[in-house]
Amino acid sequence: MEKRVKLPKMISEDPEPFRPEEVRILLDNASPKKGFLYMVLKDSGMRIGETLQIRKKDVDCTKNPVEIKIPAWATKTKKGRTAYITRETAQ
Repeated sequence: MEKRVKLPKMISEDPEPFRPEEVRILLDNASPKKGFLYMVLKDSGMRIGETLQIRKKDVDCTKNPVEIKIPAWATKTKKGRTAYITRETAQ
């Protein structure tokens, strides 16, 4: 005797992006180090793992805007790229 179990369908919703006011609240309540990390993530679009693997030599503060070279070995897709951060974060 074979019985089939019917599983409920998973409901998927599109994620809603943070509004600027929500980002400001998050940054105001974060420690300075975490706030900087969140700003870099927001500006560059990097994943957290990529950001944590950045070294001093990968960041060029002499350019405007500040340039961050993400090495290929640190990325999920294994393709290096360049990201930029805004003046607000660079301060």
